[in-house]
Formats: sequence, structure tokens, C-alpha cells
Amino acid sequence: RRFGLAGDVTVSVVGLPAGIAVPKVPVKADQTDFELELKFPANQPPGMLGSLALFVTGKMPPQSPQEVRSADVPVPLELLAPAP
Repeated sequence: RRFGLAGDVTVSVVGLPAGIAVPKVPVKADQTDFELELKFPANQPPGMLGSLALFVTGKMPPQSPQEVRSADVPVPLELLAPAP
């Protein structure tokens, strides 16, 4: 955790291809691990998705009424062709 986001946060992603659901995962203040599930259709072409980025939203300080958003963190992802 950085920049004062000590409370619960929500992790999400930007840069997904059109039509792909954007997941949001709540992460409790005492958690350090999370899983962000991305589901692609079977006909999604394989290749690099270089424009993906993770970000978090949360309150700083935790009791604040205003939510803040982190900077994007680039995450390269390679989609592989389905096994025959």
C-alpha cells in the first residue's frame, strides 16, 4: 500500500478490448493478495494486450467521504491460442 491508502480499496483494470467485462475486486485493509479474473471469448484473437493497466480506488484517509484513484500501473498480458 502506498500514498496513504491504508483502508479497503478496489482494484480494477483499464484498456480491455471492447465487449470484455471490467472486473472490480475489493481488497480489505489487511489483505496483500488479490485475484483479478479476466474472461475472454473463445474467438478472441491471441496476442499481446499491451494497453492494460491496473488501478485502485479508495478513501484517503479511510474515513474520508471522497474517493481517490491511483495512477495506472501497466500490466502486459499475452493471450495464448486455445489448446487443440
